[in-house]
Amino acid sequence: NDTDTYTLVANRDTPHWGSDGQALYNEAGEPTEMLSQIAAFAKLVLQDGLRTQQLVGQLAAAGVIAEGVVTVTLKDGTQRAFAGFRTVQEDNLAALDAPTREELTATGAMALLQAHQQSLQNFARIDR
Repeated sequence: NDTDTYTLVANRDTPHWGSDGQALYNEAGEPTEMLSQIAAFAKLVLQDGLRTQQLVGQLAAAGVIAEGVVTVTLKDGTQRAFAGFRTVQEDNLAALDAPTREELTATGAMALLQAHQQSLQNFARIDR
């Protein structure tokens, strides 16, 4: 809702929730050090996610990625399709002008693109 307030929740139905763990709040109702560390970590994850969205937006605006379907062939010959992936548009990437390429490199978007290309190689290792 365009706010700077977020809620960290825990699922009490998980087997990890119990009465023999560490307290989240002290007797004064203040967050314990453990809860403060959890919240700090969650904030970093959120910030990284927002940064990734920004970089993906730059890549999409430059036309070097687009949403598509990735199809893999399993060892038994059957195929599986995964929709919603953003894939590299190799022709558009090769045709990038120098200023756009430099901007994408300076912001870190090209590094994200290269990591994405490397991660797609993992599809070749899917065997079930």
